[in-house]
Amino acid sequence: IFFRRCTTMSSSSSNTTKKVIIGCVVAGAAALAGGLLYYKVLRKEEVEEDLVFNSPSEKESKEPVAASKTSDTTLDALADELLKGDASSAPGAQVSKSEEVKVFADVGLKCKVPDGWEIALEDGPTPQIQAVKLFPKDLTEEERMDPAAFGKHPNIMVMVEDTVEAMSAQDYKDKSKEMAVRSGQGMMQITRDEAVKTGPFQFHLEGAQPIPDPTQGRIMQIKFLNLLTMNGSCGYAVQYIATEETFDQHLSFVLDWASSIEIQDLEPREKSLIEYTNSAHQVQVNVPWAWCVMKQNRDVGEGRSLVVSFKTGGSKPDTVTLYKSKTDFSSAKEHIESFLKDLNSSSEVQEEGTVCHCKYTSDDKEMVLYTTPVFALEIKPDGKQHGQNLSTIMEVLGTLKTVTPESGSIKYINKHYRFSFEVAGDSSLAEFKFGTTAAMYSPVPQPDDMEVSIPIFKVFVNKEEEHYPDLKAVEVKLRKACEPTQPMQDFKYETYSGREWLSFTTTFMDGPYGPYGPREEYKSRVYICLRGEESFMLKWEIAANEWRRYERSLDALMDSFVVLE
Repeated sequence: IFFRRCTTMSSSSSNTTKKVIIGCVVAGAAALAGGLLYYKVLRKEEVEEDLVFNSPSEKESKEPVAASKTSDTTLDALADELLKGDASSAPGAQVSKSEEVKVFADVGLKCKVPDGWEIALEDGPTPQIQAVKLFPKDLTEEERMDPAAFGKHPNIMVMVEDTVEAMSAQDYKDKSKEMAVRSGQGMMQITRDEAVKTGPFQFHLEGAQPIPDPTQGRIMQIKFLNLLTMNGSCGYAVQYIATEETFDQHLSFVLDWASSIEIQDLEPREKSLIEYTNSAHQVQVNVPWAWCVMKQNRDVGEGRSLVVSFKTGGSKPDTVTLYKSKTDFSSAKEHIESFLKDLNSSSEVQEEGTVCHCKYTSDDKEMVLYTTPVFALEIKPDGKQHGQNLSTIMEVLGTLKTVTPESGSIKYINKHYRFSFEVAGDSSLAEFKFGTTAAMYSPVPQPDDMEVSIPIFKVFVNKEEEHYPDLKAVEVKLRKACEPTQPMQDFKYETYSGREWLSFTTTFMDGPYGPYGPREEYKSRVYICLRGEESFMLKWEIAANEWRRYERSLDALMDSFVVLE
């Protein structure tokens, strides 16, 4: 466990602003993060500090092995490393001396290591992005992170982005280009945009932009290259950035290296879900985790009641509404024909087992309707066409069942890391494939005004190198590492859902974001528990002046949090 520094940037103004992204991932961010946002290096003083877990290091192997981020920081070395705020993880893969290849199975990459170079997997600027960085072997980490050295050596990496949903390489390229141009605030010039075949990469973007060099007090012209492709729900972008004077020196080298990269499928993992339970209508249904509850329990007439309405995630959000009929129909076909009659619409009905479905047009939008004898599921797109596939909807309908709960609930269940907690309707939730950040949640929607402080709840899961027998050993290490600048206070042992947690409070000053503005005090409550060799850490954070406003939300969240066996 240690403090890591990371920076997120806002493209809405020329100043750096604190920005917490919750909910649907904006595809294309990876193409921005490694190149134009090199300010992660140049402006390290503007950071957000997060408690996160380290990953275990690999053992030596003579064959290409799976690579991951590593650090000398473990709970055993916590007293020396906690709160140091290192900006990146140490290189962590073992090299096959015969093939000079590294495999990064966690992000689906197999990369050759050129002579005289090293490669490492590092955290990106946000939890949904990871970076596989290539750098000269003789460069120390301090030299790589030195702002004054920018342009003296090539900045080369592969950014891997969890886009949550699958999309075409063309769509990913377009979104990447749009974000890059928007971030350039009118100063970026795209000089090349074309389809290519460079190894697994399908699109080639090049551009240039003047940017300030705070170390020299001048304007520096940079050039960048992005080679992009998609594999499932992961976007891949080879990025090369250099000064205008040095860009051509390594361009052919970068293209040759990119041609040798192999992209592999990630290991399959169980899908997380939202388990929605409605006590008024005595029904329970499971939906994808990215669906957010918007409305519940409405009488809409026409012999039916609105049970729940969801807003789906992704680039094509839809409104999916579940209705319960007040009439006893003998079949799904009878139900759908009655529904269409009420709509004064006719359509060709298709049958899938015990489910019927059809399409019809309303307000120039293609609506889709699914029925069972009791329930109807209607999909209304935000655009002209919906973005839901038949298999997803059939899975949802297959989970419908009658229950008799004392109260309703909306429960997020993470199948991969095996934990769950209840969420609020119209809240913000994000899940991540990479690193130790499993999920991020806020009980309120993401505000349009990024200056507004909202509570953020983060879940970190990690398998420790060394097993600790109990939380007391963890507390000893934490107390030894505690520093006056970021004190850990109010240590407690608490029990939630039959499991013991160690909790404590931290406070720190953050900001200003930009050249002006006051620093703001933030407060966090941290909870740690052990499950075998795995560690769970939960962190609830908000501006100190808003703490009491959301204190009950934290209590409710912890009461519902379950670490599953």
